[in-house]
Amino acid sequence: LLLCYLIVAVVHLLCGVSISRCGWLLQALQNLLSMSYEFITGQPSSTLSESALGGIISAIPADVRTAVKRLAITPTTKPFVCCPTCFACYSLGSEYPDHCTATSATGVCGTELRRTRVINGRVRSFPARLYLYHDFKQWLARLMCRPGMEELMDRTLVNALDSGNDTVIGDFYDTATLKKLQMPDQQQFITPHTCEGRYVFSICMDGFMPTGKGGSASVSVGAIYLACMNLPASIRYREENLYLCSIIPGPKHPSQEMINPLLSSLVDDLLSLWYHGARYSQSPRFPNGRIVRCMLGPLVADMLAARQMAGFSGHGSDRFCSFCLLSREHIEDLDFWNWPLRSWEEQRAAAEKWRVTADPEERARIMREQGIRWSELFRLPYWNPLVFTAIDPMHALFLGLLHRHCDKVWGMSSLHQDGLDGRASDPAKLRPAEYEMYEGYTVLKTGSDDQLDGLSKEVLKAMCKELKLRFHGRKAKLCSRLREYRPKHNPKPVATLNSKAKGRIAADEYGIATHQLDLVRADDVFEHGSKTALRRLQPPLLASLCLSRLSWSRESVKGASKKSMLGGLEAQRFASGITDDSGKLKISRSTRSRVLGEGRLRLIWAEMQEIMLPSEVSPAPSRIGAPGQGTISADEWRTFCTINLVVTLVNLWGPLPENTRESQLLRNFMDLITAVEIASSRSITRENTWELQKRMHAYLQGILELFPGTTIGPYQHMCLGHLPQVLLDLGPAHAIWCYAFERANFVLQRIKTNSRIDDLSVTLLRRFCCRQNLRALCYQLPARLQRFMQSFRQVFEWNHARGTLFSDLQSVDDELRDILDPGHAADNLHPGKPYHLSFDVYEALRARDTTAGRSVVSIRTLDHEGVRYRPHSTGPRDSYVVFRGSNGAEWRAGQIRELFAQERATTGIERTWIVVDEYIPLSTEDQALDPYRKFAIAGGRLFYAEFMPKPLILVLEEIVCHSTMMKRQLPVTSKECVHILPLDK
Repeated sequence: LLLCYLIVAVVHLLCGVSISRCGWLLQALQNLLSMSYEFITGQPSSTLSESALGGIISAIPADVRTAVKRLAITPTTKPFVCCPTCFACYSLGSEYPDHCTATSATGVCGTELRRTRVINGRVRSFPARLYLYHDFKQWLARLMCRPGMEELMDRTLVNALDSGNDTVIGDFYDTATLKKLQMPDQQQFITPHTCEGRYVFSICMDGFMPTGKGGSASVSVGAIYLACMNLPASIRYREENLYLCSIIPGPKHPSQEMINPLLSSLVDDLLSLWYHGARYSQSPRFPNGRIVRCMLGPLVADMLAARQMAGFSGHGSDRFCSFCLLSREHIEDLDFWNWPLRSWEEQRAAAEKWRVTADPEERARIMREQGIRWSELFRLPYWNPLVFTAIDPMHALFLGLLHRHCDKVWGMSSLHQDGLDGRASDPAKLRPAEYEMYEGYTVLKTGSDDQLDGLSKEVLKAMCKELKLRFHGRKAKLCSRLREYRPKHNPKPVATLNSKAKGRIAADEYGIATHQLDLVRADDVFEHGSKTALRRLQPPLLASLCLSRLSWSRESVKGASKKSMLGGLEAQRFASGITDDSGKLKISRSTRSRVLGEGRLRLIWAEMQEIMLPSEVSPAPSRIGAPGQGTISADEWRTFCTINLVVTLVNLWGPLPENTRESQLLRNFMDLITAVEIASSRSITRENTWELQKRMHAYLQGILELFPGTTIGPYQHMCLGHLPQVLLDLGPAHAIWCYAFERANFVLQRIKTNSRIDDLSVTLLRRFCCRQNLRALCYQLPARLQRFMQSFRQVFEWNHARGTLFSDLQSVDDELRDILDPGHAADNLHPGKPYHLSFDVYEALRARDTTAGRSVVSIRTLDHEGVRYRPHSTGPRDSYVVFRGSNGAEWRAGQIRELFAQERATTGIERTWIVVDEYIPLSTEDQALDPYRKFAIAGGRLFYAEFMPKPLILVLEEIVCHSTMMKRQLPVTSKECVHILPLDK
């Protein structure tokens, strides 16, 4: 009977089969059991009622909802009436008003809270909108009662305190922040000297379109999740282990402080669990009951959601940063050691003032000056948003840095030509008229500051661009840069606007223009101007061009006519490929270009097809940068930038001289990639954060110099000055990024509903929680249903996952599996057939184990910590590895030839061995020619495309990680090589 319930519940909740079709399945199960009875016993089905099977058949319901109810997987919730306008909540269990009574700075809301419908001729009253709160204490009790979970939750953080490792931070439980958490009586919260359960949770809020990408963008709902930081990282973010607090009803997301009423119930529970705890009558570890206390830890969300929940002003405001009070005007200030950091005492006082005042202007002033308002989370006395508000590495690193660099700084499009100036230097943007530019340069040379301020922004921007100054920013910034430029190049104005000399060009005794501004304009006309524009230049400017472009002597210039100078310059423009033989420009000034234009993208696309990527890596779209490729995910940006661009661009630009523009762009890009690799690693040290800041500072300084038209954004600012401290306070990237919650949103989007927006949030919450509880139930079935559980795992676990999903949901180690599933069978090995080792492999094995024999069992696939290893003959993509020898020397690379297991005769313990063909390292002379070695952290290395004569025998612990493999030729010598890029995450 239980199996029947499980089958139909899985089909309904996990496969999305409708209620009516599940009804047919239930009836089919009844018929199947009846026919089985007739076949086995030879008796008619009319005698079923007298047998035990008859009782089972009669207990099978006709409706899947009855089966779900009997499985007891429906969540315990608290319903509220939610105001459609201000999101104020009223308990549905008590009498609630007809109109919203919530007050704000603008007065009483007054929105209707009831709707009426006529049903069977009678007028019925319904809440205008329902909001369900998933009871946190009930959910926690269900989690603790699952086999092994309470033991894991109790031991993980305590074990971390006892480890004594204060240098390497591998997760949140290794941070000093955890050790500083305190009880209301100022005692340490996490301690081994207590029988209470002490649990810490992270919180996330994220919005999504409930109908998926193809649905209406005008309909949006949100979800609030919690994750238990006591659980090991390998199971912390599994779907069944997340707590879905609530679904924020749509169709519009609450703005600013409207989120507070939706957080109130959760904060009430968290306050109670911190001050008093919850007394559970019994638990798996404590049959006589125990007290459980909980605290809220990291706030993990994208920038918009994190700012809203923590009460900070938006990233578009003047106080754009949630960690410091730097104004937007100074966002390009890279001296992070001088940034004015926020003080929590001052910030909390400002938030309190915001809460108690009813004056909207005063609230706006506080937000403008302090960048903070009241948040419901501030009711938790221990919760400091300056410490617990995380910078999500997924959005910050892969979208905020990598995506922005490719799209906004370099520019990436197959519809444009290759260039080196970046997207901000787009020449197709119309230049102001010549008379406007002439007036602008005249004011710059001879005018006052007030006259300079009176010029249009377009003229100021064009002048900055032509004078090789930074040309991004507001008008005041552009004027400031021109004022700084003027004294250096024009210490003595040659004329005033009102003088008769207006329009004349300052020249020396040879008739050659001497003013820097005039020379810059003349040079621009030579490069990009039409034949007519060149002829309109005055003789002193033509003379300066002949001197610089034609290498004429000063004496030759002095005696030359305007016609002869024009003839020489036009001939030089034709010889340089600027014009054709008729004097017409070959390349128009308006030609758009991108650093990643058509030519370079085609090369990248071709090499993307040749590179060998492990199966756990999410490949980027095959024609990324071309129209019609859809939205590129964070994982795909990560792969494209840290693998594909590194492999191609270092090979393309690396051998060029260091003073070339290409080499400068490459060094700047590799500073970015190195910073991203450090920040996204699975462990972090203080030394790592210093290197991260060094690389980020070099990168941002580089783009401001190389691309004068660009600027830096809030994510770039935070990654430079604040992300390093966040990683030290809250743990490495995998502990605080949003991938798990984004995946939960994807599950919510796939839940089938009737699309009625009034019922949507209720349906999504209940269905998602039923899914969670069903998955958990399927992992704790009795022994006689083990075969069902094994088949369930094969189909519904994330075995096919890639990217960060694969590294987040790592394969569970044996010790952890023993706790969660006693008596399990190891499923990380996929054994093959027995065979005898070849002589060279057996000889290498004997060097590692003198008692080993030649008879072994092959292994087709070896799964370890979310990585799948396979021999080259059956899985070439998963066969390239990086390893270290037993002496811990620098990393080496190779290709897996065989995987096998052998039982030791002396101990009877089976051991797994990996046969690797090692690539031959480059000689010292050839290493100097390897362009990838310039970038030690993110570049990889070249090896000769040959293997060592003898194979290596390694154990799993000696394998560092997978690697990519790309065939290459060594520059200058053209020797055949392979490029190996370690993928140590």
